[in-house]
Amino acid sequence: GYALSPAAPTHAAPMEDAAIEAALAAARARHETILLDFWATWCPPCNQLSAEVLEDPTNAPDLAGITVLRLDADHPSSWATKSRYSVGGYPTVILLDGEGRELDRRVGYSGEPDFLAWLTAARGTTVPLGALPAAETLAPKDALALALRLARVQQNEEAAPFLARAETAANAEDPDLHLARFLIREEPAEALWLAEHGPEATLYEWAFSAADLVSAHPELVAPLRAAIVRALPDAPLAQTGDFLYLLGELAAPADKAPWYAAAAAAVRACTTGVPEHDRGFWTPLADMLEKAGDTEGALKVLRSAVATWPEEFTYHHALAGLLLEHGGATEALPEAEAAWKYSYGDNRLRAAERLARIRAANGDTAGALTFIDGVLAEAKRPGADIQVRTTRYLKKLEDARAELGKKQ
Repeated sequence: GYALSPAAPTHAAPMEDAAIEAALAAARARHETILLDFWATWCPPCNQLSAEVLEDPTNAPDLAGITVLRLDADHPSSWATKSRYSVGGYPTVILLDGEGRELDRRVGYSGEPDFLAWLTAARGTTVPLGALPAAETLAPKDALALALRLARVQQNEEAAPFLARAETAANAEDPDLHLARFLIREEPAEALWLAEHGPEATLYEWAFSAADLVSAHPELVAPLRAAIVRALPDAPLAQTGDFLYLLGELAAPADKAPWYAAAAAAVRACTTGVPEHDRGFWTPLADMLEKAGDTEGALKVLRSAVATWPEEFTYHHALAGLLLEHGGATEALPEAEAAWKYSYGDNRLRAAERLARIRAANGDTAGALTFIDGVLAEAKRPGADIQVRTTRYLKKLEDARAELGKKQ
């Protein structure tokens, strides 16, 4: 993590815990608003947020009076702060007032206009998320608005009592009520209602979660596809690729490739030729091309990314995985080794798993097991009171060790 002005360069070294606390304390002493940006170098929307907003000098007026503190979500220095603020997905942006109270947060990135509109509203909020009223003190309409606001930032447990209060005087045709119910409870019936009656403007918020339900609830496929097709003509370009990709996911196996190819074309249309701006698009573009059957095109994209950012873990890691998947274990090995060389924190665990599997695929299972044992022995483990993704990555590496051990 690091503090920066809107025009500051990217990729400064992560701050240690004491430095993070000192930066927060200094900003509070100045009674400045603080924007915590939890980002990851491999995260496409994190890179887009950085390039389009936080590091774009033209947005300096929008960030005036705000201390921006960027926290590298993969580095152990961010663990305590991530856990304190219950950060899961990336990017998560949290706005604190001059007293350190959480005003609002935003999870994900859907484009510069939406983000700046959120920032303006968050700075003027009268109901800080860090000082929520009791649900029973609110009118049902206000409780619904707060339930939806909490659900949108993945605070479902906190949202539940406000939704319950809203339901005491529920309007069965209120789209916000159905949206809140789905985001909080993920009930298939609510997804079906939204697909058939919900406004197109909110589709991006719930469509991907609904798609996760279709294997158990195939009756959702047709209504969800129809809702996406209706929304496509007016969707922002940045969302169009995601919608087309989702149509590919929902399509029958024989019909998937054209949707993925269309999604790749939409993503490519978002690029500008400026590497700092485009870096967030390269891994999803490669993924969509590969799914469309254009493996060579996907490899070309990732090789170009590696050439542009030779000391970036992300592109070496993605290229190694794609080569391994398509039978190039020998060619994948130097890319996996490069990913390991440039990895750190949580990325170190992901890079170790892939490198071990590729070494095993090249016939060195014994060496792969020894390597994993060394990584696990040196890994910094979060305390029991720290809830971060590191624990999951450690478990995946341990599972890989057990799987490869059976093959020895």
